[in-house]
Amino acid sequence: MALSRILFGVVLASTVSFSAQADWRDWMQQLGKVLGENPQAVSALDQTEVVAGLREALRIGAHNAILQLGKPDGFLSNPQVKVPLPPTLASTEEQLRKLGMGSALDSFSLSLNRAAEQAVPEVADIFSQAIQNLTIQDAMEILNGPNDAATQYFRRSSEESLRQRIGPLVAQATDQVGVTQLYKSMSKQAGPLASMLLGPSGDLDGFVTDKSLDGLFHVIAGEEERIRSNPAARGSELLRKVFGAQ
Repeated sequence: MALSRILFGVVLASTVSFSAQADWRDWMQQLGKVLGENPQAVSALDQTEVVAGLREALRIGAHNAILQLGKPDGFLSNPQVKVPLPPTLASTEEQLRKLGMGSALDSFSLSLNRAAEQAVPEVADIFSQAIQNLTIQDAMEILNGPNDAATQYFRRSSEESLRQRIGPLVAQATDQVGVTQLYKSMSKQAGPLASMLLGPSGDLDGFVTDKSLDGLFHVIAGEEERIRSNPAARGSELLRKVFGAQ
């Protein structure tokens, strides 16, 4: 009876004091505090449900990120993840364009992004392994962590494996799409300053690999935030239950 009175008081107070603009989560937090004082009124989430829910969220985030980025213009048309020109080249872009190298620079930029787009789809199994390795402790830390906690888990558990996988794929892709040839062409046109302006060609694949990973994790973080903050994005009953209990 006492619990019923408390709950009724919270509901009544909320209808009077909460403005129309108040976030519904404020009300849920107040209600949660009341229920927290009465554990028998709430069914705790089973740990297996938390792990299963977080695995599903991770799977969705990785899958959507790969779909978005692993296609033509996936990187190139997204300013937030587009692979830029290497810093030494970007800093001299204006001068190189004045030398008539604008077309070569544009082709070079396109080639870098095409290399990233070709490499990304090949890492799905690495994400799958990271998801399978998720422990109960990992799941609880993700559930109660910041909006990018799942993305941080992916970085900790799989970034090095992803780099080892993507690096050779990027190198292969840069050869296929002509990056090496373009690089040599610009080096020749840039003359004696080429080594200073463009840097060693061996660093180019590493640069594209790092930017590919940055873009991949950026999109995964966006997917994670969407699931956490938008109930409509939780497509399954399990996701609604797990994230609705936060």
